[in-house]
Amino acid sequence: MEPIRTRDIDLMVKLKLPVIGSKTVDQLLVEAGFKPNFKSRETPPVICYEGNIDGHEVEIEFLTDQRGAKEDVVIEVQKGLS
Repeated sequence: MEPIRTRDIDLMVKLKLPVIGSKTVDQLLVEAGFKPNFKSRETPPVICYEGNIDGHEVEIEFLTDQRGAKEDVVIEVQKGLS
């Protein structure tokens, strides 16, 4: 029996993600062949990255902890990454 797989990878990150080196996470993912997919019309938009890892199509999303009792909002945690 084949294991059940999902194609999404959710990564939990801090509210502010530091840039290490000269490139942002967005730039590194695009250079690795992932395509940003804008999933909302908000400013900043919800973005996921779609691409291929070892022959499997995947979707990568970055999540952060929401503080307080406010509505869900989109937060830019790093330039180009929301």
